[in-house]
Amino acid sequence: MLDAAVWLLLALLLMALIFAILGMLVGLLCALVTTSTKLFSYAGTDLWEGLENYCERANRPHLLTLISLVAKFQTPDSERASQLDYLHKKKALMAEASALVQRHARLAEQTDEARQTPKDSGPRSTHDQSMHQNQLMQKSHTVSVEIRKNWQKIQALSDEYPVTGAWIRADLRMSKKLEPHGKEAQACRLRGGCCRFADCDCCGNPRAWKGGVSKDWPEIYMYAHCTRECSCCQRRERCLFGGDDNGSDLSRKGELIESP
Repeated sequence: MLDAAVWLLLALLLMALIFAILGMLVGLLCALVTTSTKLFSYAGTDLWEGLENYCERANRPHLLTLISLVAKFQTPDSERASQLDYLHKKKALMAEASALVQRHARLAEQTDEARQTPKDSGPRSTHDQSMHQNQLMQKSHTVSVEIRKNWQKIQALSDEYPVTGAWIRADLRMSKKLEPHGKEAQACRLRGGCCRFADCDCCGNPRAWKGGVSKDWPEIYMYAHCTRECSCCQRRERCLFGGDDNGSDLSRKGELIESP
């Protein structure tokens, strides 16, 4: 009986010693991580960004995920709040941009169709067709201006917030992949969008828009699931969004897209 008690006591002491050693190692590791982070910060470099870049180059996704989680945990509360606020505002602007780009593409298709439509006989019909083409071109130009203003807002947002940090880097990596975009495919199918049809892959390809406002305005590519502005959905007349062509309710259209 005494031997059993002694062995039990020794086992408890051994477990306590093991937990104490583990606690010391964890504390030492945390102190080392914190000190290293501060030293790299003083040197003007981000330790975690360097490690994440290395994991990307070495194709180590699991290690990258672990380092990214530690980097997020190490982010101070004030910086974390600032980064998340930036991502939330950027998500809203990108959703609005998606609807605008789809509307611009649809107007371009309608303009091309109007130009290829044979002109009816009579000056009245010719005048009406010309007026219709001019209206479409004017709408397209208006949307181009709105797109440029939208992207200027995104640029101003980047100037207002520090677009660096663990949370922003993680969001940037996710935005480069199709995986988070694919998670929205089921919702797009349920809404009656192009993901519902096997013969259309527009949701899997980036939508392109070439700005016509100025020569130096770059070409924009973005992934976006269908909004009520999608020309494919309107051609099929199966899209559940409904609505007309006035394009006034962009805020509602933006809600139909969830950014990764």
